[in-house]
Amino acid sequence: MNSTTITTASTTPDQLSAEEKGFSDWIDRELVNHVSSRKLIGERDLNSLLELRDLMSHHRKMDPAEVIREFFRLRKLLEKNFYLLCYRLRNWLSIFYELEISDPLERTGKKVEPLDLRFRDFGKMLNLARHRYFEEAPVTLLCADIRISVVRRMESE
Repeated sequence: MNSTTITTASTTPDQLSAEEKGFSDWIDRELVNHVSSRKLIGERDLNSLLELRDLMSHHRKMDPAEVIREFFRLRKLLEKNFYLLCYRLRNWLSIFYELEISDPLERTGKKVEPLDLRFRDFGKMLNLARHRYFEEAPVTLLCADIRISVVRRMESE
């Protein structure tokens, strides 16, 4: 049985956790299936899969907000043909990353909540979190004053 291995110079298996390796392997299988079956998924899907693989390989070195922003962008491109892959990755990212919401003037406490990646747009997800914080605040705040950042779950605990 012939096997095809797709590697990148900057990523080796020992640098990835078991879950990250699982996603990279899954993406590799999709790429190999495309090449071996000549399945027409389109150049855009092929490039997006490669970008998603790169994102999974380097997400620990990237700004968390940029990781989530990139995921939203790639998901829009891939979800039609690779729904299950996007669904599982969405669930995994929502466990690994979370939102940290605060008032820069420290009139209220900091709030940490999980990412809600069911939305199709990064901005909509942030706006909903901002409005929830605004509504739950014990003092009057301007919605524009609320600071939101994406953080890795391990950093905020």
